[in-house]
Amino acid sequence: MGHYLNHYSKERYYVVATDFANYAVAEVLVSDSTTSSKSRFSEKIFKSYPESLAKIIIKDNGKPEGVYFREDLSSVHTNGAGLNLIDAYGTQVLFSTDSSMFDALVVFNNIYSKSD
Repeated sequence: MGHYLNHYSKERYYVVATDFANYAVAEVLVSDSTTSSKSRFSEKIFKSYPESLAKIIIKDNGKPEGVYFREDLSSVHTNGAGLNLIDAYGTQVLFSTDSSMFDALVVFNNIYSKSD
């Protein structure tokens, strides 16, 4: 996204990405034939990929969770790292990235649901 926006919008935007190092609880859509919409939201727990950028920052480099600007990550070895991506239906993938695709990265150890 950052490359696309850079090409078309130049410097009139700011991309903030998020990632988690351990676990995330997210509300995802699941099929439910008992509802009129045939789907409902349900909580699901996701485990971070070992190659996630957040896991590398926190576990491998001993940094705390927080906000990191692109320049802050220049000293962190992130080759092969990606971001945990969870879609609305609960499919999790590791999104390959480099720090040029965002301006800031918010790193969490865990992400909890609103009811926790």
